[in-house]
Formats: sequence, structure tokens, C-alpha cells
Amino acid sequence: KRNLQECFLNRKEIKMQFRNFLAEHKVLAVIFAIFCLIVMFFGISHLVYISNKDDALKHIPESGVIDMKVSYDTELVSNNSVGNEWSFECKVNGKDLDKGEDCTMPINIKQPIKISSKVTEYDASYSDIGTKSDSHSSNDLPNFDITHRVTVTEKNGRYTGNQAVWKIRYHFERQLPYWDIVLGNY
Repeated sequence: KRNLQECFLNRKEIKMQFRNFLAEHKVLAVIFAIFCLIVMFFGISHLVYISNKDDALKHIPESGVIDMKVSYDTELVSNNSVGNEWSFECKVNGKDLDKGEDCTMPINIKQPIKISSKVTEYDASYSDIGTKSDSHSSNDLPNFDITHRVTVTEKNGRYTGNQAVWKIRYHFERQLPYWDIVLGNY
């Protein structure tokens, strides 16, 4: 019984000390309360974001226009003595893409996406060029890839007719602002 009474008295004493501390440090107590509210707000917002994210990214608005982050990468599949000074011109719906950089653009997912790939091997007196252009449709939201295989044929010199093959992979990733997902604005 004695230990229980001491424990009860200690709890009362701790509560009293806490109340005295709050009375003496009101500003600190208010700042701490505001901090706790902010942490709770962002914690709940993030939980809402996590629960809405998949549905939001798959949702297609009535207009069909969504923001997509587009990038591309290249891979040399084969090169039978065509050359080694390469450049790439890649376009999505007529917009030039820079290699190694993401480009966010509006894309109407209800219409075919026009993709154009041009690979050039530079030579002093002439250049060898390979191209591929086509249109693709995709409902694989939020992310999908489209791949082109572009063949460049040597046109002059002792290696005339030899070919190099490049694989160009276009990566599309749906973009939707964090707060639009949290607030259901999609």
C-alpha cells in the first residue's frame, strides 16, 4: 500500500510541476501545440495522398489531356563499322526532347501519341541517317514505355551497306501535383 500511495503522490507532483511549467512558459507551450497540429496535419495529408495516389494517377479527365514527364534513353544494339559519332533527334507530338533530361508536357491520352526518332552518324563529307516515325496509343497509366528500333545504313565508302541498330526507349510518367491528389482535384 505504501508504494502505491507514493506512486500516486509522485504522479500528482509530476502533474503539478507540468502545470507550473506551462504557466511559466506559455509561449513555449503554444509553439509546441502549434508544432503538434502541423505534424498531425501533414501526417493526415500524407495518409490521404497514399490512399488516393493510385486512383488519381489512373484517372483520365474528360478532355483526355494529362501532364506527362517524358524522357528517352538510347542503347546501341549493334554496329557493323558504320561509325562512332552519333547524335539523336527525338520528338513526342512534335516537341524536341533533350537526351538525359525530363520534359513535362500536356498529352491527350485519348489520341495517338506521335513519336519521331532520328539517329545520325556524322562523317566529314556525308552523314548516315536512320529515322522512324509512328503513332502509339496507350491506356497503361500512370507509366508506360514506347520503344523504337532505328537502323542506320552506311551509304558511302568501303563499308557501304553495313548497318548499326539503335534502340530508343521513350518513358512516359503521369504527373499530378501532391495537393491535387490530397484534395481530390483530378
